[in-house]
Amino acid sequence: MSVWPCPAVHAAMLDNINTPAVISGLQELVRAVNVYLSKTAPAAIRPLLINSAAQYITSILACLGVAEAGASTRPLPTST
Repeated sequence: MSVWPCPAVHAAMLDNINTPAVISGLQELVRAVNVYLSKTAPAAIRPLLINSAAQYITSILACLGVAEAGASTRPLPTST
């Protein structure tokens, strides 16, 4: 799952910040993460990958003024 930076989101941001297209691109990214989580065994899930997606989404939402700039995402717990 190599989606960062998400090409659809990047193109929408360059298109005079096409907000509906940006949100649509972020929704696709969230869907891809959800599919990854549903199809991957819990022990094989890569927390850094999920955290990367969360940080990317938060940074784009901050650019749109929807999330606080510099907002941190809680790291996922690692399996023991």
